[in-house]
Amino acid sequence: MVVILVDFGKALVPWILFAIFDLVGSSLDFPILREFSPTELAILVFTIILVGAFLAYRGARNEAKRLHSMLDRREVIAGVLASLAQMRDRGVALRHEGKRLRAKLAKEDWTKSIYQWRDLVSWELARLSSTEVALFHTLDWFDAPPFKGVRDRRIRHEMRMLFAETHIILAASLRWQVHLAQPQGFIRPISDLP
Repeated sequence: MVVILVDFGKALVPWILFAIFDLVGSSLDFPILREFSPTELAILVFTIILVGAFLAYRGARNEAKRLHSMLDRREVIAGVLASLAQMRDRGVALRHEGKRLRAKLAKEDWTKSIYQWRDLVSWELARLSSTEVALFHTLDWFDAPPFKGVRDRRIRHEMRMLFAETHIILAASLRWQVHLAQPQGFIRPISDLP
């Protein structure tokens, strides 16, 4: 029954459109419209409606893609920030391990784990922006504690570097937290961040 009604409706649509276009063509007093027959006018109006519908569909599809990519980007940012929080904790733990190092072999393993940690942090920051990676690798002056209990100068230097790097991760996390707090659609570019 439903199929018969749908087929009947499809068959009536051209006749209904033809009647509407005939009424529109006869009621409007435009000289250019008088030059068209009702069939030509129907084809012209139908073409205009079809092109308009296609352009509206394309615009809606592009807007949906833009909004979807923004949502995906927000999810990526949230995931990276969670990962950076864990990596910051790992950096603090590495710094505390440095206070207890005595054997030379343990110092080499500790230094290797620091380099691996830095590589992982750089990779995660690169998922946010290349600017954050550059800031992470920029040496800056931090008032790091002197770590007086550590006698090895190299270990003390690495501990101070870890202190600075964990603070850089914290600052980057705070900068990017702003993106998650802002309403969607109003995300500022990285150049506008404080």
